Amino acid sequence: MSTFITMTLGVLAMYLTFANNQNCFNEDNLSLGFFLPFSCFRTLYEISIINCARECMYRQTRCKSFNYIRSALSCSLCEEDSGPFSRNLIEKPGRTHSDIAKWSKASISHEYYQVVEAER
Repeated sequence: MSTFITMTLGVLAMYLTFANNQNCFNEDNLSLGFFLPFSCFRTLYEISIINCARECMYRQTRCKSFNYIRSALSCSLCEEDSGPFSRNLIEKPGRTHSDIAKWSKASISHEYYQVVEAER
């Protein structure tokens, strides 16, 4: 039994090491207190920020960024990104913006998210 636990912990440690090296979910991916005021093509409700990023990544040929309002659990998918030096962003408390290019597939995978949530 202890060999199984040791192997499981080893695999989990390798997975977390890989995930941490893949630009995983962290606040560096987010522009807190900012939003992109134009080019949004779809709004989703009752959604977490990780699922918002996932929805944008699934539509990556069209979706370049997203706005998120945590208090409303709403996500707007946008056809433009924040631009050089984030010049297209407008400051607004309670809003969050992120360019999908800052995210990796590992950072929005269901399995990784479960591990991150369990650690909180």
